[in-house]
Amino acid sequence: MQCGDSQACQIIIDHVIPFLGVFTGLTIYLAPWKDVHASLRLGTLLDSVNPLVFSTMAPNCIGWVLYGMYNQNYYVAVPSFLGYLFGTYYLLITGGMSSPDRQRLAIRTYLGFISLVFVSSIVSFISLSTLNGGSVGKQLVGWTCVLILVFMYASPLTTMWEVLKTRNSASIGLPLALGKFV
Repeated sequence: MQCGDSQACQIIIDHVIPFLGVFTGLTIYLAPWKDVHASLRLGTLLDSVNPLVFSTMAPNCIGWVLYGMYNQNYYVAVPSFLGYLFGTYYLLITGGMSSPDRQRLAIRTYLGFISLVFVSSIVSFISLSTLNGGSVGKQLVGWTCVLILVFMYASPLTTMWEVLKTRNSASIGLPLALGKFV
């Protein structure tokens, strides 16, 4: 959007709208807090807690941290770093309470996506940073993050079979679903 000479428009574009993105991201990262800690208190996972969500959240967020730093966009980097910390924390807590099969799936998912983030970042920083003023490298990191983001948003759907079988949607946590809807 072009603001022309309007300083108010430029402030809205450069600061207000990105701050709304920060708020939305933090809402998503904090949404599972209550259910994860209720599981921790009970010593067992609540139906609304799906560790696979966190095994995609942490790599997605570290990817956005790298993307934000690469683009010098702290509205992306700083909240994504917090998301990485929350995602890792949630994964460590819920992964230990999961069945062995879910633990293996969560670990493989985490390792696969974190490897993808770092490989694309290394390729971008080392070999693509000189192409087209660095835009090719930025695009590679950005598209990698978007790919993982799709999996992060889709990860709650892994419980859909259970929802359909039992006709109970408790496995889809309301705060996280609302945070992702916004």
